Amino acid sequence: MVRIGVIDSLVYSDELACNLKICNPRGLQNKNGHGIDVVRYILFECLDVEIINYVIIGEYDKGKVEELIDGIEFCIVEQVDVINISVGVKNISHANFLKLQDCCEKAYRQGITLIAAGSNDGEVSYPAYLENVVIVSEKDLLFKDKAKNKWAVYYDSSMVFSKAVGKSIFNNGNSFLCAITTGAYAAFLSEGILKRDPYGFADSFLDICRFLYSNELLSKMHTNKEMIEDCVYIRFCEQDEMDTEVIKKFRPKIVCHISDVKDVGLSFVILGNVYYPIDKKIKEKIKGLLFESEINKIYSIKPIFNIYERYEFYMKYNILVKNIYM
Repeated sequence: MVRIGVIDSLVYSDELACNLKICNPRGLQNKNGHGIDVVRYILFECLDVEIINYVIIGEYDKGKVEELIDGIEFCIVEQVDVINISVGVKNISHANFLKLQDCCEKAYRQGITLIAAGSNDGEVSYPAYLENVVIVSEKDLLFKDKAKNKWAVYYDSSMVFSKAVGKSIFNNGNSFLCAITTGAYAAFLSEGILKRDPYGFADSFLDICRFLYSNELLSKMHTNKEMIEDCVYIRFCEQDEMDTEVIKKFRPKIVCHISDVKDVGLSFVILGNVYYPIDKKIKEKIKGLLFESEINKIYSIKPIFNIYERYEFYMKYNILVKNIYM
């Protein structure tokens, strides 16, 4: 089981079905849900994890750099495999900068991968821009001069999706991109694709993330470089407002219900109905559709399969499944 340190607000144990250890030295009770959402995104990508929650975010969604340092040190003692830091500090004294740098370097030397969110306003923040820390950001928000020659996972959009009890959750922000990256990394560790060695991180996992999350379909539409032809839009239920918007944007050749796809010649498809609950039965039906047809590229309006599942589809069956973040 992969052990993940989550330095954030308090994660309530009754909200999530996972192995959870909480360290809350100041007894902070911030109920903004940030830490819970971060863990939800991690669990969407990988369930085989233990979460070590070190609480630093208190009133007014603020935390202190000294507490961030203490949290990293605590995670080192706990011998976690990866630390998710969906928080950042912009204004930092030189003394604290050196302390933060030292503890991040200590974690790295002990084989712990640190994954941190870049700032949502595009400014330089720490620890994301420290050496040997993986920065996660929406592509257009990367501070390019400071991100050269370092590990960076960047996404075309900061829109992220997660499943909660009885509903779908959509959020915007690098904090949550950081969480899905951490969860995906944990999945590849759990499956033995990656070794517990941050020294090899950049050469493998970063390329996988960029490949699976590059949203070239939206890029083509925004720049009008190429029109979408022979596209089939598949619904799971009645057409809703979001479907109407997507159909208007992509102008698919055919719109049909999933039960009618066998009667339709498929080239590539867009899976719709953002708010329709996807259960195991629907997932198996989609898999059957994938493997029984000639489809080799699928776009999903919301993530139905996590990164590792999509990686397996591509490696085993040469079927590329990508998400459209609008």
